[in-house]
Amino acid sequence: MLGKWLNPGPHFLLEVRDAPGALVLWFDRETPEPRLEALDGALLLRLENTQGEAAAGRLGLEQGEVRWRLRPHGADMLLSLVATRPLGADWRGEARGGQWRLEIRLAPLE
Repeated sequence: MLGKWLNPGPHFLLEVRDAPGALVLWFDRETPEPRLEALDGALLLRLENTQGEAAAGRLGLEQGEVRWRLRPHGADMLLSLVATRPLGADWRGEARGGQWRLEIRLAPLE
């Protein structure tokens, strides 16, 4: 019993939705903050100790389109974001209805 409390296991990604200027990820419970990495003009967000289905899509911004891909990477999941212009991202998490909502806002870097 104590082991489950101290190490509850992986977080589960339940759903990915697009919103104006953002991606919204829904999890079964609160997740650690994603780690942001920049790689050759793309953004990578590492969601540690997270399991879920691979997914991909497009998100329209005022300044152009962003392609995103979410895939498992070992015990983590990686969210890659690619656009024609360098991107910046910030995020905000909140509990909602017994789940954890992580909103990732995207904007081109000036």
